[in-house]
Amino acid sequence: MTGDQTPVASANLSELSDLCTPWCIHVVATLRIADHIEASTTNIKTLAEKAECNDESEEFLFHHCSKFDTHPILAISFF
Repeated sequence: MTGDQTPVASANLSELSDLCTPWCIHVVATLRIADHIEASTTNIKTLAEKAECNDESEEFLFHHCSKFDTHPILAISFF
């Protein structure tokens, strides 16, 4: 933390630096989730079928990624 930042302004760095976040983003990219969402797939089960993955795992993935404003496509509410 530098002298010009308050602890509140730099608090998100620790949340973003865990190992789960980069792996979740990697999985989203690998499964081409953005392409499926762009094709109007908005249901978790349907999205999981199209991405050929487990819907419970995908739900965890979206739940984790939705905590951050990392990308608008991940901010879509599936819950």
